Amino acid sequence: MTDLVPTDFTGDPNEHRRKIADGANAALNGANRTVGEVTLRANEATTTVTSIYVTETSHITLEPLTANAATEFAAGGMYISARTSGASFVLTHANDANADKDFSYSIENK
Repeated sequence: MTDLVPTDFTGDPNEHRRKIADGANAALNGANRTVGEVTLRANEATTTVTSIYVTETSHITLEPLTANAATEFAAGGMYISARTSGASFVLTHANDANADKDFSYSIENK
């Protein structure tokens, strides 16, 4: 997972300002996204993804990584059924025995 991490004050004000500027530039270039991977739970209808970076208005993008994930995605029945700020989001999906429905995800907050 890729996250922006607050920088510690180093005691040198110029170095501290440089680190702040680097963080701001990274955010402007898309580093404000949190990414990860999830495997949908087999024989379950929901999968919870834990992330402190989720908000109730987060834009969450999913990308299938396996053939079974692509089939699940293309079927159109999978959706984000809940978002809990600072905690998680829930994916609702088909309840089947396929254990290799792997996705990458990106969480964007504005």
